Amino acid sequence: MELFKKVLDESLTVTVFIFVMMVIIDYINVITRGKMQRAIKGGGFKQYILGALFGLIPACLGLFLVVGFYVRGLISFGALFATMVATAGDEELFMLALFPQKAVLLLSVTFTLAVISGFIVDKLIPILKIQTCKECELSAIHNEDEHFHYFELKETLKILKNMSLARFLLLLLLVGSVLFFSINLLISKEVHIEIIILIIVNLIATFVILTVPEHYLNEHIWNHIAKRHLIKIFVITLAVLLSIELVDEYVNLKSFVSEHHNLLYLSAILIGLIPQSGPHLIFVMMFAKGIIPFEVLLVNTVMQDGHGLLPLIPHSLRDSVYIKLFKLVIVGLILAVFYVVK
Repeated sequence: MELFKKVLDESLTVTVFIFVMMVIIDYINVITRGKMQRAIKGGGFKQYILGALFGLIPACLGLFLVVGFYVRGLISFGALFATMVATAGDEELFMLALFPQKAVLLLSVTFTLAVISGFIVDKLIPILKIQTCKECELSAIHNEDEHFHYFELKETLKILKNMSLARFLLLLLLVGSVLFFSINLLISKEVHIEIIILIIVNLIATFVILTVPEHYLNEHIWNHIAKRHLIKIFVITLAVLLSIELVDEYVNLKSFVSEHHNLLYLSAILIGLIPQSGPHLIFVMMFAKGIIPFEVLLVNTVMQDGHGLLPLIPHSLRDSVYIKLFKLVIVGLILAVFYVVK
């Protein structure tokens, strides 16, 4: 029961964060008349550098934001891939605490690999005739949106007076989430920056739901984001996390890695396939204690994505598989380089 509660809490947190980021991204795009979309696309190396920088943000908030950009059609698959290569997930904080100088070296290597490989992957996709996610392009900016005003007090009061069921349900979700995260923050003995960020973005999304016109609410948020994505994201995230926890309950993934030193590289790759932060921490600890060499930690860091794939899998399992396949190529090149050098 405790295991299911833990998975349920994490699934709800991921789902709500992805939902509010999709709302905020779409809202900004509409009130700027699509300028955000054009600014992010930008061309050249810009999106690969930005993607890699988002990947370097500790924990998974940067990853979730970039996935939100991708599924809204704002960035290319290569930029998304750059983010997934650059990230070290939750383990980044442990690295910086345990071996800061080597952690900076490691993150510098993953950042460089991310930018270069993101650019190359985008060039390879048309050559290899790979079909990436096209099913959720950015919602069209309708004629009604051209006269969209982000906040008018009289209109907002009128909206609240005659609140629709859709608006009420969305406000219930967001206000409930803010209360849930706030209570967790208050009872926690430590300050969790991730929870503070979750509260802030939920409050921003609450402002959006409170103030947007009925047309925008129905067409952009309710019909497109909520109906098409919300339940699907939650169900698949819950299923993936529950599967991982159940497997770890019986197999004990961390013990398996530590007990099979002769299979370190294979273990680093296989554990890296798990779409979750946590199991990879064993490699960080083993490196900190001098048990494994730098290249094993590098291989595992490149292969893992933190929680980054969790919000992507419901949108496109195929793209998630492509990310892992391209990462295997990078890992192969890393191992070849270290083999030649040694």
